[in-house]
Amino acid sequence: MQDNAKTFKRADQDLKELWKSIKDPQLREFFSEKGITWRFIAERAWWGGFWERLVRSVKSILRKVLGRAKLNFEEMCTILTEAEAIINSRPLTYVHNDVDEPQPLTPAHFLVGQRLTCLPPKPFPADTNHPTANKEEMTRRWRYRQRLMTNFWNRWQREYLLDLKSAHRCDTPQPTLLKVGDVVLIGEDNTPRQSWRLGRTQELFPGRDGLVRSCTVRTSSGTLLRRPIQLLYPLEI
Repeated sequence: MQDNAKTFKRADQDLKELWKSIKDPQLREFFSEKGITWRFIAERAWWGGFWERLVRSVKSILRKVLGRAKLNFEEMCTILTEAEAIINSRPLTYVHNDVDEPQPLTPAHFLVGQRLTCLPPKPFPADTNHPTANKEEMTRRWRYRQRLMTNFWNRWQREYLLDLKSAHRCDTPQPTLLKVGDVVLIGEDNTPRQSWRLGRTQELFPGRDGLVRSCTVRTSSGTLLRRPIQLLYPLEI
């Protein structure tokens, strides 16, 4: 689905004209098998607010993190590729009813069939040879790029988790959105990038005012954790 921007409408017309000009039967068969269709939302409809907010958050965070950073073309492509992997590896929902499942369902599963996870950072190899840069220069650029990506991950994670809570708000007053048996994301400060832990709420602990303030959560490893509700986030779906 796509909004009705004039550039998108024009691109749709150009693609239809291009399709009519294709004479090669093998090429037409190839595109026909893909079954790709470009659909637009209703005109003047305020739909797609969730993905528009997601795009806005990514653009604003990239602007804040990169700022006036000086990157060459390859470094910029690497930054954008890693940012894409972070966003498309966010948990959407769990596949089975058991929280012991090691990985939640992510947008990457619909794209490539598995999560897009980056390899963990490792020390820069000492025997690296490069025709145009020495080891010290390459090490400095590598650490600089890692720092940018860590800043992007921390900023985007905070804003994304806040969006999850706002997306599940209800106008009807209720003690809490969490119930026993809900699968949630467990907020952790010192975790590697793209490492999301799922948990299932086991017991709710209300305060003296009757509102739930903390929960016991069982992780996929079987560990029982007691966490405040401020660190537990419902999934998108």
